[in-house]
Amino acid sequence: MGAIKTKIRRRPQFDCSRGLLKNIMNRALITLQGNYLYLANDGSPFDRLGVISVCIESVSSKEADDNKRAVDDYDCRDDKLVKTLRAKSLEKFKSSRNELRAAANSMEGTSKDYSGRWAYEALQNMDDAMGGNEASTSIGTKGLGFLSFLEIAEEIAVFSNKFNFQFSKELAAKEFDEQSIECKKDYIPWMAIPCDAIGDEHTSTFKKQKYTTVVR
Repeated sequence: MGAIKTKIRRRPQFDCSRGLLKNIMNRALITLQGNYLYLANDGSPFDRLGVISVCIESVSSKEADDNKRAVDDYDCRDDKLVKTLRAKSLEKFKSSRNELRAAANSMEGTSKDYSGRWAYEALQNMDDAMGGNEASTSIGTKGLGFLSFLEIAEEIAVFSNKFNFQFSKELAAKEFDEQSIECKKDYIPWMAIPCDAIGDEHTSTFKKQKYTTVVR
C-alpha cells in the first residue's frame, strides 16, 4: 500500500506480532503527526483492481476463484476511476433505500467484526505488499480488513501510484446532500463513497523517499 493518511478520533494502541513487525520494520513507516496517523511502505502500489477492491466491500482481486474475483468493468481512464466508482455508488443508493441500508448495515457489522484488529490489519497488508510477486496483488485488496480503520478514524486517505483518493464521513454527507439522498449522517455507508484526495507536506515527503504507498 502506498501512503495512507488516517485522521484518528482516539490515540491508537498497537498489539501486533513481533514477527510481523520484524518483517516490515526496514521497509515501512508508521508515524503520528498531529491528529493524523501515517502508514507507508515500499511495496507494490495500488492498481485499478486494488482501488476497486477497497471501494466495494467483499470484493477482492486476490480471490482464488475466478468467479468471485474483482473485475474491472469500468470504461474510464485511471484519473476518472474514483469519480466513476463514487457516481455508481451514489446512483445505486439514490435508486434504492434497501441498497443503501444494506450497505450501511454491512459496513457497521464488518467494523464490529474487525474491532481491535486495525493495527494488525494495517501491518499485515504492508507485509503482503512487500512480499514480492506472489503477494503483489494483495495491495489494495484489503476489502473487509480495510474497514478495521473505522475503529479509529472517520477519514482515510490513500496515496499510491497514480491514485489519490479518500473516504470521509463529512465528504460523503455532502455528496448525499447534493444528490438529495435522504439518510441520517451516522447511517451513511461512507466507505463506499470514494473521493479525490490532496496530499500534504508529509505525504509528499514520504513519496519522495522510498515509499510507494502512503495511507493517512
